[in-house]
Amino acid sequence: LQAAEGLPAEMGVVTAEGVVTLEDFRSKRPRGRQLGRVAAAACLVAGLMGASLAVVSPPSPVEEAQNLLEIESGSSVADIGAQLEEDGIIRSGFLFEALARLKGVDRSMRAGHYRIPSGLWAWDVVEELHQGQVATKTVTLAEGLTLKQMAELMEKEGLATREGFLEAARNPRLLDRYQIPGETAEGFLFPETYTFARGLSPDEMVGAMIELFFEQLAGIVDVGRLSPKALRDTVTLASIVEREAKRKDEMA
Repeated sequence: LQAAEGLPAEMGVVTAEGVVTLEDFRSKRPRGRQLGRVAAAACLVAGLMGASLAVVSPPSPVEEAQNLLEIESGSSVADIGAQLEEDGIIRSGFLFEALARLKGVDRSMRAGHYRIPSGLWAWDVVEELHQGQVATKTVTLAEGLTLKQMAELMEKEGLATREGFLEAARNPRLLDRYQIPGETAEGFLFPETYTFARGLSPDEMVGAMIELFFEQLAGIVDVGRLSPKALRDTVTLASIVEREAKRKDEMA
């Protein structure tokens, strides 16, 4: 074909479609190259779009996926994205960070507890988290409060009804999950200042308090060496000391 470039226009050129004139061959060849480039570009764009959609699409359902997200104080948007990816809520923490920055909410994410529904696309998770942070409520559960006093405070703050909170603290499913013996989680709800997104269920809030209790306890004693009954007895004794001691130096 290269040799054909120097042939007269009336000469024929052998192609896969047969013999064509040199003039026809020259007129069709650039168009074919152009179409090839267009097709290649289209394939590249389609591939990139497919890869992007695969990354932002909801991950495959994961058994017992963690939908209650706790953002700790000082967490960056990269930390939040990594946690969401680890919990199986999104496919890519890096993409979550990029979308949050693009939306301009990367610096406004506050510490607290939020519910993130499963099956959301990455940009919906960014929006869900952003909207959840718009409606948050902070409540302080002081040391020494009884379960009923906590329930009344939660109702006063508009986070749960008194009855709903008490029912959650007696939920057999929660007690079984954390291996808490007895009929209530009283004594296992860590006293702290919590920030909850409105709309969280009483079970989710109580679960967050229990998890914080065990996180703090793990830094003090080897929880694994205590049987559930021994742990309950220890918590009961600690509660008695908390209520009876008049001064801190008497607690020991």
